[in-house]
Amino acid sequence: MKKFLFIAFLLVSISVSAQSDIKNSKEFKEVVADSYELFSSDNYLKYHKLYEEFFKNIPSALLNTMNVSFDEWIVDNIDKTNFKSVEQARELNFELNSLKNDIDLKRNKIFSSLRIVSEKFEGEKVMMTYKNILNNIKEKNNLTELY
Repeated sequence: MKKFLFIAFLLVSISVSAQSDIKNSKEFKEVVADSYELFSSDNYLKYHKLYEEFFKNIPSALLNTMNVSFDEWIVDNIDKTNFKSVEQARELNFELNSLKNDIDLKRNKIFSSLRIVSEKFEGEKVMMTYKNILNNIKEKNNLTELY
């Protein structure tokens, strides 16, 4: 029993040490700083709000029918949505996509840096550590999801 407890203690110590090494690495600190900056930015918070508003207006059963451009699709399906008009839907879609393009550039930079950290350390531990960071960001900004 003492051997089992010792081995369990050793494994926990190694895991905590690995997480500490990850969190203290310059590269991971940059990923964390970039993530807080992006997911707490006014643009991202606006995007998040618009994203939820946009998809509240489209019944989930209709999402699979968008196999043409949104501009064409909305003309044919406006009556099946909760948008007030085609113009409102197009404006919201345009604004959402404009914000998304900027966010995607920043998100891609973060994921590229995260890949480098994962190569330096054990990838699964990096992702678990990063997931905790994302949960903290969601909680800080009162977000249910990060899109």
